[in-house]
Amino acid sequence: MKARGEPTLTVGSETPWGPAETVERFRCGSGCAAPGEDSGARWVSTASHGGIRLPLALALRMPAEVVAASWLQSRTWWEEDYDAAWPIVLLGLGCEHDQAAARRSLEAYKPELLAKVTHTNPED
Repeated sequence: MKARGEPTLTVGSETPWGPAETVERFRCGSGCAAPGEDSGARWVSTASHGGIRLPLALALRMPAEVVAASWLQSRTWWEEDYDAAWPIVLLGLGCEHDQAAARRSLEAYKPELLAKVTHTNPED
């Protein structure tokens, strides 16, 4: 799902946290393969941190208000602590377990924004 002209992400590639030490296909948190075809999303880790790297086709689907509220304010890079939950929930990455855990994280972290972009009531 890599767009033409989109850079290849490999070990050693520059990331917001330093050179990538691992670059892996997005996989479910419980260890099973993420369902469906390879979305192009990658888990990236460095010596100090990491997160999710989205390919351009997915990155363009992320709502502007979510990008603006994220730590990196990037459509393609989502840091692992909280912001990585956004593409998991909004793009349906991973399995039901991942999506439920990510939703719980966002309900605690940014409930109003989650309700706005998913058109749900935070009190439900």
